[in-house]
Amino acid sequence: MAKTQGEADAPPPPLPVEAERKEPAMDAPGPTTTMTAEPALVPSEMPPAGRRDEAQAEQLTRIEEKTARIEEKLARQEAIYGRAQDGLDRAAQRVEAAARSVDAAELAQEVASLRERVEQTPRFGALLMTTILTAAITTAFVIAALRYVPNLLPR
Repeated sequence: MAKTQGEADAPPPPLPVEAERKEPAMDAPGPTTTMTAEPALVPSEMPPAGRRDEAQAEQLTRIEEKTARIEEKLARQEAIYGRAQDGLDRAAQRVEAAARSVDAAELAQEVASLRERVEQTPRFGALLMTTILTAAITTAFVIAALRYVPNLLPR
């Protein structure tokens, strides 16, 4: 069917609205649903069947294109979120590694301080010398006490 100049520029007619429903107010005492119907197009006002089918097909095409754009946008957003999640995962791993290295550094510092304390403790030779000196001095004091303190031992 060939279109004239006026028909080609005219926008497609709106689809008829079947009914409009009003919801009841929340504080209303009972159900007050009212139904108002707008009149559908009268057969004389309806476009021919061929034009109506073409208009509906064009509208469906526009809806499909918009849906495709929305899906593409959603895919891009998911890719962005995926990259952000990967970045957060890498950052979390770096923080964990840093925390472990801090723990390792603190542990190494603690081991070094314990090593210094152990190195400051006397070794076997020093302990043996201390034992011999202690025994000699104690023996000298006991002999001196027995010799110079009267009545320390009963006779």
